[in-house]
Amino acid sequence: MIHPFKHWLPLGAFALSGALPIALIPDRLQAAELTVPELSSVPPIVQRQQYSRDRQVIERTQGMVSDPIARQLAESFDLNVLNVTWEDTGRFYGSAVGPNISDMTIQVQQRDPDTGRYQLHLMPVIRHPNFADLSADIPLENFLVLVGNERGEDLRRVPLNELLGDLRRYLHEPESWTGRRQSLLAPRDSHVLVSAQACFLPIPQSGLATFNPVLFNYQSRPGDPAVLTILAT
Repeated sequence: MIHPFKHWLPLGAFALSGALPIALIPDRLQAAELTVPELSSVPPIVQRQQYSRDRQVIERTQGMVSDPIARQLAESFDLNVLNVTWEDTGRFYGSAVGPNISDMTIQVQQRDPDTGRYQLHLMPVIRHPNFADLSADIPLENFLVLVGNERGEDLRRVPLNELLGDLRRYLHEPESWTGRRQSLLAPRDSHVLVSAQACFLPIPQSGLATFNPVLFNYQSRPGDPAVLTILAT
């Protein structure tokens, strides 16, 4: 069953990607910097040259959002190139705002060889136009996610309703969820809303492309999250 997005509101945001864990950042335009010591046998001048080349590719990829040729090519297939994708679990009808608004994409981590700091760069997303997005409704019992790594076990698939129906069972630290509730499901929850989208990832000729999904939620505060994000790799 396919529905235009403008007639349906998603009950939850689920990220499916083979990447690193979700990062929550309060400011959508803020690029955090991480410092990780790293030793390399490559001469510093070669590292700097490689860094500059990779940086140019990253910046060109980011520039696709404002590149008229890239935008025109995407629009010829009824698609948009955006800097983030809207993953709103609650939005006022016909509006871009609402009670629970999230932006999502992936960010590339690039290490500066001089400082050792990792700079984060948001990557563009290709998807259907926001108000004409195509979505599908999948029964919760048919939507499978991978679990097991929370206990160091082999990965296995479980239905989403089983995961949300007994969340503590799948937490690395079950006591981290305080309170007496066991399930996150409401009686009305029967289907999950899904839609397709893709991110562009620049990959260097040598080395690794280090990246992770990133979610910006406008209603979340430190110690008071507004959404549950499940990263199923």
